[in-house]
Amino acid sequence: MSPSNSTIGRRSIVSPDCWANSAIKGAPERTIYYLATPPSYYARIVEHLAASGLAAADTGAWPRIVIEKPFGHDLASARSLNKKVLDVFDERQVFRIDHYLGKETVQNIMVLRFANGIFEPTWNRRYVDHVQITVAEDDGVGSRGRYYEEAGAIRDMVQNHLLQLLTLVAMEPPTSFHADVTRDEKVKVLRSLRPIPSDELARHVVRAQYGGGTQRGRGVKGYLQEGACFPRLAYGNVYRDQIVR
Repeated sequence: MSPSNSTIGRRSIVSPDCWANSAIKGAPERTIYYLATPPSYYARIVEHLAASGLAAADTGAWPRIVIEKPFGHDLASARSLNKKVLDVFDERQVFRIDHYLGKETVQNIMVLRFANGIFEPTWNRRYVDHVQITVAEDDGVGSRGRYYEEAGAIRDMVQNHLLQLLTLVAMEPPTSFHADVTRDEKVKVLRSLRPIPSDELARHVVRAQYGGGTQRGRGVKGYLQEGACFPRLAYGNVYRDQIVR
């Protein structure tokens, strides 16, 4: 989203006064607030935008708010955050996003599936035994340790990036590529996933931390040497029970 005459800036979230007195006050139309911050700041930022009068949609302005994942740390916190956001912004002003979907390779999945005459007829349970989705990264956690200690690998990668990839790989062809129609097909996949009983998690899920080693001829730190302590790596099996085709 890059509309013309947009104002996208970085401002302090410490006090509403910082917003009220900043240059963004009285900003031109089509202002986008992009919240790529630690998740614990989301509600606070929204409250300060409201207190500073920067979220009103009835002034002829065009304010929009983009909230990065993870959206809450569990169902209760997600609902609480959603309520706080919608107390300030209208639903049409809010974009809850997973930036991973902006990657070119991810966007090409739908083209590969539905516009390819070779793959489209065979992309079903009759010809596909199973699918493995691997997200391999060269970089360690680096300076992002504080974020990962708060979010964790499961919330950061599995319930966001990997589930989004899973839905793109497994969903039925949408009747159109309108956002809501595509979302409906993705939700059908999520609802058809087989729950894993808590006493069977050890059979299906592995959590780990990467150790130090050598990469491209140079030494690299392990996860604990980066200053973090929670699991960074995760592997799991997912089963879908309801197959339409």
